[in-house]
Amino acid sequence: MISDVRPLVRLFAIDSTDTLVTISNWSTIWDGVRVFKRQSSSNPIYQGMAFVDNNLYAIRKEDSVQPFAVMLDVNNVENVLHKVQLNTEFSQIEAVTSDWVANRLLFVAGHDIFQIVLDTFDSLSVATPQKVFSLSTGAQDAKQLLFDPFSK
Repeated sequence: MISDVRPLVRLFAIDSTDTLVTISNWSTIWDGVRVFKRQSSSNPIYQGMAFVDNNLYAIRKEDSVQPFAVMLDVNNVENVLHKVQLNTEFSQIEAVTSDWVANRLLFVAGHDIFQIVLDTFDSLSVATPQKVFSLSTGAQDAKQLLFDPFSK
């Protein structure tokens, strides 16, 4: 009898060469220093990633100035299912998270939080992220990002 065994938890990481990798074998994580091959200029540079529903989204830089939002195959992260160029003035994205209630990607660029609504993501080739709000310079920043849909 052949069974399809799938992991209960899937882990993905962005390594020191800005490459998105799948962590599939826990025992290899702690085997000491791993040697990474040098990233060529043609490889995308990943800036952040997040899950929404069962989809893995990432923001990455390619050869152009503008970043791209990509939906990746969770079984093979090198396989891009859909790619959307982001029409934004920022080339560096500091953080990416998901809002599964509103079905959107949230990301921090500069001192602002932007959103990409994912309802029509599959039909887009270019998207202009909407600014949600500006982050304050004080210690409130982390509290502004917290959202619990089950609280009052």
